[in-house]
Amino acid sequence: MEAIEFIRVHRPDVVIWIVTRKPEIASQLKFHQNHYIHVSLDQTSYFKRAQIKSMFRHDHIFFSYQVHPDEELSQETIENNRLIFMHDYASPPELANSRFKGSFCPLNGAASIKDMCNRCRKCFDGTFVNLPSAIPLKVNVLP
Repeated sequence: MEAIEFIRVHRPDVVIWIVTRKPEIASQLKFHQNHYIHVSLDQTSYFKRAQIKSMFRHDHIFFSYQVHPDEELSQETIENNRLIFMHDYASPPELANSRFKGSFCPLNGAASIKDMCNRCRKCFDGTFVNLPSAIPLKVNVLP
């Protein structure tokens, strides 16, 4: 926390991607336009998104979903998350069809993770804070 605050004050030009599983601590950081708070959720914390978001006084927060090693990823989970990390960066499952391929971090299934974050940049360029935290569920309207 002290280091992030120091950088906020002395190097406001530096973009910081702050990944956490402790939103109660991250929510205490003072807002800065170049800080992106990435809260990693899993099957036990997923339904607390609204509660977690309410802890923050700014909108530079976004969520990802971390798949548990023993979890079978469901279509519903895929449809309702903008950013998914497979356990140990495994390849996404077959049910992650082309429609949802962009919801999986490019680290998943990559031959090498070297420089992958720098090439993608979505976690720290504002992409995810400018999108809804979940893909809207498909609604079929009957005539």
